Amino acid sequence: MDSNFRCAIYLKTMDVNHLMVGLKNKYESLGTVGGSYILKSPTEDEKKFLGSLFLKDFTKKEMISVSLQKFEKAFDQSAYEGIDLVSLLTCYFEESIMKKKDQLLLIEQNRKAFFKAFNHLNIYDFIISNEEVSGLGYKWMMGLYKENANDLKTILLQLSVLIDLLKDEKWGILPILAAKVSKNPHALDRGENLYKALLYYLCFLHDLAYPRSAEEIATLFALSGIMDDNLNRFVLTYGLKGPKGWIDFYHRNEPLYLSDMNIRDVEILSVSEEVFCFENPAVFTAFILKFKEASAICTGGQLNVTALSILDQLSKNQVKIWYHGDFDPEGLVIADKLLKRVNTLNIFGYSEALYLHSLSHLKVSEKRLNQLQGLRNEKLKAIAHLMKEKKLSGYEEYIVEELLEAIDLIKLMK
Repeated sequence: MDSNFRCAIYLKTMDVNHLMVGLKNKYESLGTVGGSYILKSPTEDEKKFLGSLFLKDFTKKEMISVSLQKFEKAFDQSAYEGIDLVSLLTCYFEESIMKKKDQLLLIEQNRKAFFKAFNHLNIYDFIISNEEVSGLGYKWMMGLYKENANDLKTILLQLSVLIDLLKDEKWGILPILAAKVSKNPHALDRGENLYKALLYYLCFLHDLAYPRSAEEIATLFALSGIMDDNLNRFVLTYGLKGPKGWIDFYHRNEPLYLSDMNIRDVEILSVSEEVFCFENPAVFTAFILKFKEASAICTGGQLNVTALSILDQLSKNQVKIWYHGDFDPEGLVIADKLLKRVNTLNIFGYSEALYLHSLSHLKVSEKRLNQLQGLRNEKLKAIAHLMKEKKLSGYEEYIVEELLEAIDLIKLMK
């Protein structure tokens, strides 16, 4: 029986794995039988084995320096004469022991072969674009490859099927597409790997940067006829002009809910010269009951992509927009952002007196108040200063009459 094999069997009967792993790593890093490995906190078996091999007493040593060359030659004085360290390590670990340089070369060859296997897919150009560090999805793809190559293979195959499906669908509804390609309707939920793969592919297809907000994602999906969660995303409107059916609601003095599907490829105008935009549905309702010939939008709190799209369209068509929201940190931040984004938008009703009149008993935390530091508009900054003193939120419902009076003044001043 080969002495390397016999020695490996002997070593496996002892608690010397720490030593053997260290010798293996040292050889792989150097690529030659040279240098020394520092064995820290050796086991009793390791001390006993090395002591008998080198004819030294290591019983009190907490650290032992082991020369790879001396380790190999020391066996010439034992029953395992003539061992080769690389062969011994191969027998002990039952695997090929390769130099680090050769390991890296093999890893690179395997990686190239892995991605080359997808050259028949409709997404191959996208795949090879991310094999290089400059690729938009390089970090994501390589990270998933290193973590679990089989998972990445599944994702890429599903993405290929998904892209084919999108070519045949007027509207790609994510849960339905997910079920078709993976038998899991949640496979295209936000955060899932297939969802990320789709975003990276669409960025590659349209030569766009990776989206950093819900609005940018919606824009990316719209370019490809994909519907995300917009079936459940609505905006309450009144008096907007679009397809023929919209005006019928206005003639009956009724509000109209609009979704992304309703506003896709539609030019949006208003029946009046200006549109009043409110955060609160109750104030919106009070407004349309009083001003039946006017136009209005209710954002319902946090602005969604549908609401922003409508406001952008109105602004593009030079429709004047008047906005009022709640007196809380989030409401002031939204108003400030809208002023920057929408060219034809003005705010109204943002006075310190109205803020004080709208006060609730709800405390505002310091964390929420910190959001106010970046405000640009002077009126909003004045209210923010007062809000930091009072530490209370104010709401539109408390000042409905005052807001309607302010709108009367705006209409008189036209």
